[in-house]
Amino acid sequence: MEGLSRKRKALDLDTKYQIIQAVDAGGKSKTDIAAEFKIPKSTLSTILKDKEAIISKLQSAEYGSSRKRIRVSNFEDVEKALFEWFKSVRSENIPLSGPILLAKSDEFSVKLGHTDFKANQLWLERFKKRRGICSAMTHGESSSVDSKSVDDWLTSQLPVLLKNYSPENIFNADETGLFYKLVPQRTLHLKGDKCHRGKKSKERITVLTAANMSGTEKLKLLVIGKSEKPRCFKNVRSLPVDYRSNGKAWMTSDLFTEWVNKLDQSMKRQNRKVLLLIDNCPAHPHVPNLKNVTVAYLPPNTTSRIQPMDQGIIASLKSNYRKQMMADLISAYDKKEKYEVTLLSAVTNIHRAWCHVTSQCIVNCFRKGGFKLPEENDMDNSELDEDDIPLANLCGMWGEVTDIANVPAEVTLEDFLSADENIVTTERLTDEDIVTAVKKDNETVDSDEDDSETVAEMEVKTTAEAATCLKHVRDFFLSRPNVPLSVFDNINDCMQALESIQMSARVQTKITDFVTDA
Repeated sequence: MEGLSRKRKALDLDTKYQIIQAVDAGGKSKTDIAAEFKIPKSTLSTILKDKEAIISKLQSAEYGSSRKRIRVSNFEDVEKALFEWFKSVRSENIPLSGPILLAKSDEFSVKLGHTDFKANQLWLERFKKRRGICSAMTHGESSSVDSKSVDDWLTSQLPVLLKNYSPENIFNADETGLFYKLVPQRTLHLKGDKCHRGKKSKERITVLTAANMSGTEKLKLLVIGKSEKPRCFKNVRSLPVDYRSNGKAWMTSDLFTEWVNKLDQSMKRQNRKVLLLIDNCPAHPHVPNLKNVTVAYLPPNTTSRIQPMDQGIIASLKSNYRKQMMADLISAYDKKEKYEVTLLSAVTNIHRAWCHVTSQCIVNCFRKGGFKLPEENDMDNSELDEDDIPLANLCGMWGEVTDIANVPAEVTLEDFLSADENIVTTERLTDEDIVTAVKKDNETVDSDEDDSETVAEMEVKTTAEAATCLKHVRDFFLSRPNVPLSVFDNINDCMQALESIQMSARVQTKITDFVTDA
């Protein structure tokens, strides 16, 4: 009988995920895959049956990849609430300890209506083990990047994530805050301000940027403002960005879920399967039932080193935006006009700035973060240290701006470009928010007030007036030497769009509209 006994092999979540990926990739039979991983075929079948749960647990970063089994707590709602609070607090690099977690779990148990729950050290250790929380994450300062964790993730988990996707289908997304009205002379006033709430929140927006690894596709920007219906948006029916709002102009879990679902539908229409890599924070929840987008979360507290958007893409976007601001300020001065920035001008300029972020900058930033395909591992990285932000091109403009706007001598161009790098961009969950989410009650909706500022309404041109303006623009470039062909192509695209609008108007106005029955 002893010869018949066989030791059961326990697989961690990461190995199970590799098995799932191997089956999905095709090319091998399930029998061969089972033999490769040295498991019975029945175990393989069980893993595939639990596929959704395994992927959800691994990618949501709620469980360590070394976990063997997915056990649940007797008070799962308390544990879920505590873990959501833990992630929210740790996202701000606030150190936590065991006694704090125990006290907080008791608070949540009361709010969730459990009279028979009492946290103790044994429960806490099991909670930390289930959720993949190690002691190093809950004691002392942890704002510095853990180089070993980064290296381990880049060499073990990232290749597994990337191997089934081409660079065109690997995306990274990240939010950034922007003081869109910031003028050079006010730089010191706002520099380093996290802008949590209050009057200054009217002067900031949050921008979600996303691009693919090959640099060939930059997704439409998502801009989050404070006002649902800004006065300057009157008569506006199309924007070059997606615009949403809430009372704090922050990214929220609802907005993120909406954005990911929209991306999923877009990829479904294109018949594409894509990987979306994003940082792990409370505003980026697990989004269920995605068909064409696989969301994978970057390890906590490592985004400053490995997130492509943080390697220079967002900095390039902001540099382009502020370059346009300086050009507009100089132009207004030359015309003896008052320089004003509205939310409408900001969203059009941020779109323009996004268009000017080069594909080479994006490719470089993905590689700086360690995102490489196997054939790229031996490539020389020396050229990646070059600055993607052409500060030298801005220095001359900056000198002119400082004279015009009376900028204090202690304010530098670098100050102006980086003044909003510390803006809070995602929601900090309150205990009430967490309890409500756990109970699955109706979610609260941010109430927005209209922008109280007095701004001029956008002047609506007729199609004939717009056509005349385009002809003037075309004639201007015809009179200039060495104009790129793309300029005339873009003007032609605008003219064709106008012709389409004119044709549509003619179709809607039929001859029968002017004939009455006798």
